[in-house]
Amino acid sequence: MNEFDALHGDIPSDLAREALMAVTDGRGLFTRNDGPVRLSRAAVDVLKKYPPPTTDFYDDYRNWALEVDLRIEKTHRKGKAM
Repeated sequence: MNEFDALHGDIPSDLAREALMAVTDGRGLFTRNDGPVRLSRAAVDVLKKYPPPTTDFYDDYRNWALEVDLRIEKTHRKGKAM
């Protein structure tokens, strides 16, 4: 499984996947430990709380992706501080 497959399972919207990859460049989204590429625990948790928008406007998706990226970064920092 590659990054596209990992994202496609949890984010069915092409615009959402495109915006998320453009904003994050994949940083913090994936884990490659013990087998196939999957979404990181932080990404899964954040995506549950912040689902993608349902509009047809790329700017809405980009703003959503920026928020998701910020939340994933905060989750990673919090985990390292423990």
